[in-house]
Amino acid sequence: QKQRAGRLPVFLSKAVVAFHYLLYGGVFTDWRAGTKPFWRPLADTFKPDVVWGIFGNTDAWAIAQGIAREAGCPWVRDIKDQWTAFIPAPFRNVLARRFGDAAAATALSQANADAAAPWFGAASVIYSGYPPELDSVTQPAPPENNEAPFTLVLVGATYNQELLNGLVEGLTRFLDTAERGPVELVYAGTDAASASRALAPLQGRLRVDIHNQLSLPDFSRLIQGAHANLYVRMPKSGWWHHKIVELLAARRPIVCYPGEIDEAKRMAESVGGRLENPATPDALAQTLERLWRDRTAPQPAEDSSRLKSLGWPYRADRLAETLGGACRKTA
Repeated sequence: QKQRAGRLPVFLSKAVVAFHYLLYGGVFTDWRAGTKPFWRPLADTFKPDVVWGIFGNTDAWAIAQGIAREAGCPWVRDIKDQWTAFIPAPFRNVLARRFGDAAAATALSQANADAAAPWFGAASVIYSGYPPELDSVTQPAPPENNEAPFTLVLVGATYNQELLNGLVEGLTRFLDTAERGPVELVYAGTDAASASRALAPLQGRLRVDIHNQLSLPDFSRLIQGAHANLYVRMPKSGWWHHKIVELLAARRPIVCYPGEIDEAKRMAESVGGRLENPATPDALAQTLERLWRDRTAPQPAEDSSRLKSLGWPYRADRLAETLGGACRKTA
């Protein structure tokens, strides 16, 4: 517990991590042990044809692997998070051998699949998708005058203070360049406290509204009603941010600071979505200026037939195909 809370000296923390990875194949062994009494009852009750384990951490794989062994069925390894970002280099080979008996593999993105490929080979890419409710989006009518607020919605994790500072700097430059009507910035996500602190200097310049993580219906209404939806991502990383799928489904312009990976850009282009990728505060200010000038114009419609390929029903079919293939492989 002290190691997870960051209360151990660095050398001791690394030693604890190394011990757990080498001996147990994971660092959440208490969590794994707590589930173990239920593996046999789950296998006997549900009689699964296949077990799907989601990486976030290797203990989730160990649980899936254990249930599958109790049930006498295959298991499928999913790579939700990037293998090379979450597993220290000295342990990747030994852990790949420990979890190399999966009958198939899935990945949340091509970036995640590629990062894990040297250890696990190919994986079927299955994006997280968006819920069917977002298929019935009604585009907000363009305001008839400049009295309606220009609404920007910032979503998701904020990652670090440097990124937030750049975002605030870009917003400040946007506000400084011209006299504008009312502007509002709404934040929704798990980093409400840090977002509130970072956005405090903008109070008085625009209306700031902070929310914790919202229910799906409330979140959907929020992003559908925005003039633009914003998020930040860690630069110089290949991490996939699956929020891009839901934001594309909202059919509003998207701004990623300081820019997305090529995979996300290709996805946006494939459905006709507008994804802006300003790399600096100045570029962000210029992007917001363009969006502000376009605020009264109807947005070009995405190709709804192509957009449906990102929906949950289509993605569920792809997942079912992959899991079914794993069953047939081991039959």
